[in-house]
Amino acid sequence: MLKRVLIALARVVAFWVLLIGGIYAVDRYQHYQMVKIVKSEEAHKAFDECLESYKRNKEDFPYADKMKSYKVDYSSIKKNPMFGTDITLIVKDNKGCAWC
Repeated sequence: MLKRVLIALARVVAFWVLLIGGIYAVDRYQHYQMVKIVKSEEAHKAFDECLESYKRNKEDFPYADKMKSYKVDYSSIKKNPMFGTDITLIVKDNKGCAWC
């Protein structure tokens, strides 16, 4: 009887370990895919277009013309609940002037 209980307990523990490990592996793979997309040339073109649109609208963003360079903070990449990707752009190497 004790042997059956231990086997059942081992199966339950193995199930949960595999389930949690699988979820972790899928999450890591999705993060890798997001980083790959953000590092692509198309994404950088989209960032440039977005910054250019801010430069054209000087009434709402008076300091937009000073945004000449940006860096992508790759440690800030995370999944958006609306099936998107959230990133942070660091403008002119100033972390206090980050733009999401």
